[in-house]
Amino acid sequence: MVEKSLNFERSEARFDVEVQAQRLAQRIERETASLALMARGVATALARDTDVTQEAFAAIAEKIRTAGISADDDIEVLNIGAAPDLVVRYVYPEQPNNVVIGLDYRELPTQYPSVLAAMASRQPIIVGPVDLAQGGRGVIVRIAVNDLFTGEPWGVVSVVARVDAAFDNVAALAEQAGLDFAITGDRMQDAALVFGEPLDEIAEGVTVPLDVVDQRWTLTAAPKAGWPQRASDWHLIWMLFAFLGSSVFVVYLILDRFYSARRQAEDRLQTAIDAIDDGFAIYDANDRFLTSNATYKAYYLRSAEKMIPGTPFAEIIRHGVDNGEYLDAIGNEDAWFEERMRRHRHLEGSSIQALADGRWLKVSEKRLADGSTVGFRVDITELVRARKSAEAANKAKTVFLDQMSHELRTPLSVLLGYNRFLENPKSFGSFSELEERGSAKDLEGFVRDIARTSSRIGASGRQLLGLVDRILDISDIDASSDCAELTVIGLDAVLAPIVESGHALTEPVDDAISNPSEIDIVGCSSELSRAVNAVLRHVSHAYVTPELSVDVVAEPASVTLTFKVSGMRRAVPNPGHLLSGGFARNGDGIGKNDAGLDLVIADQLVRRGGGTFRYERADSETDIVEIRLTRVDLEGLQSNAA
Repeated sequence: MVEKSLNFERSEARFDVEVQAQRLAQRIERETASLALMARGVATALARDTDVTQEAFAAIAEKIRTAGISADDDIEVLNIGAAPDLVVRYVYPEQPNNVVIGLDYRELPTQYPSVLAAMASRQPIIVGPVDLAQGGRGVIVRIAVNDLFTGEPWGVVSVVARVDAAFDNVAALAEQAGLDFAITGDRMQDAALVFGEPLDEIAEGVTVPLDVVDQRWTLTAAPKAGWPQRASDWHLIWMLFAFLGSSVFVVYLILDRFYSARRQAEDRLQTAIDAIDDGFAIYDANDRFLTSNATYKAYYLRSAEKMIPGTPFAEIIRHGVDNGEYLDAIGNEDAWFEERMRRHRHLEGSSIQALADGRWLKVSEKRLADGSTVGFRVDITELVRARKSAEAANKAKTVFLDQMSHELRTPLSVLLGYNRFLENPKSFGSFSELEERGSAKDLEGFVRDIARTSSRIGASGRQLLGLVDRILDISDIDASSDCAELTVIGLDAVLAPIVESGHALTEPVDDAISNPSEIDIVGCSSELSRAVNAVLRHVSHAYVTPELSVDVVAEPASVTLTFKVSGMRRAVPNPGHLLSGGFARNGDGIGKNDAGLDLVIADQLVRRGGGTFRYERADSETDIVEIRLTRVDLEGLQSNAA
């Protein structure tokens, strides 16, 4: 009986310690979870609008921080920062934290691995506890941000908080409960101590796992006075039963507090979801509706009545189809419904959805690790309308240029045809009569004047005809679609127009390009070849007797084609600007007056073909044109294949 009493007392002691340990663990879990919710909330807002200002970021961070910290939380949030392209650009509060703006995580070896881990997991991760520059001990919660519309990585959000008060309060609670405890982290070397007493001083302790963001810590606790070593007197057994009842009551209070904290977390999550401007909804692993924000329901007014927890996704969509919610489904209901469900099951990227009320939505859906599905709805009505207006204007411009070219070509052809007669006045029948009546010497000067004038008329007419052709080329580029995708092509395909024109590459040519067919680049062969032809046209049109050299330099990551042409220009333009890309002037684009339409065409074709274009007016007699292409990373391709 004494042994049974002792075993009972030990079991009761372990149960009590475990209850107290659970209480300590839940307090730590709750407060670190609030940091993860803050980081996720800020990341969600930035994913929707990556081009945010410091003021807008501060407003977002303030709102989410206020909603994420309750009155009884002991964790002190020091700052919330965002680093697009891993360089800190935004921080809240700005003072005194503005000193971190401009920090590049790639240059911080102590922080860069955790940043990479956050980018790879796309889930919140926790770092720490660490010694903070602001003083004390703290933790950092990080989460990656991906552009909502393109899916491309944007950067990382970090929440820095001081945890001294939180751990001190946990220690105070443990002291009140008469416990020694230690917290260790499984991701730290040798399960290093996070907080509390050294492990070797806690014998046969009760262990409780702590889910702290992405880490799993372990809390070990034991009574300060040690475990019972002998049984109490028999009359204490009745007191133990009373203690058991009180322990059950304590468990009830702890569970009640746990569920209360859970309800608070759910309320905070719903508040964060409602703060998203775009439509947002979550469906569980069984594809049943869980929750959404008000914007999502406002987009689908005819289906909103079905959006209650537990309703299957298919039932909501079918209800919308039957009530004319979706414009494309009208008159084709069953086929549209089957296609919509197929896209939902396979998540084939984003799609555009036209609603019956005239709105256009971009639909994005993603499956989470637990099988649930999140959906975003972005109103792109204004964007669609603007695009349609632009397409209509572009089509009208193309039709106008086609008609205008015909109207210009006809009189120009007639003008040039009649001008051929003027080039040889002696072919006119009336010329013989002039010879009989006039002086041969006077007629000879008259013929030269007419021929000289007709030569100028012919040159100007041909120049104007060429100008019409170039304008049509630009219109054709604007009207045609870009290459479907950039592919791997040989450098010889780009150099072919140079060889066919009879020009040679500059000697001596680097050994690395002795065989251009062995050098692969990423680009569009047709566009790049047309661009080289346009550059060669510029050479022949802009110079009377051009001296052209073409230099090709192959580097590990790129290939550069440099055209250097000098000689007497046909028309002296406005020299002195360094020009590259687009149509702007003064150092940021090709000006039509500075470079001629052939280089404007080449600029557009190179950019469409996957390269970069640069034009420099070196002096009044020399032009330099540079085309830079991206070289294929064969080592990278091989490593990926391995």
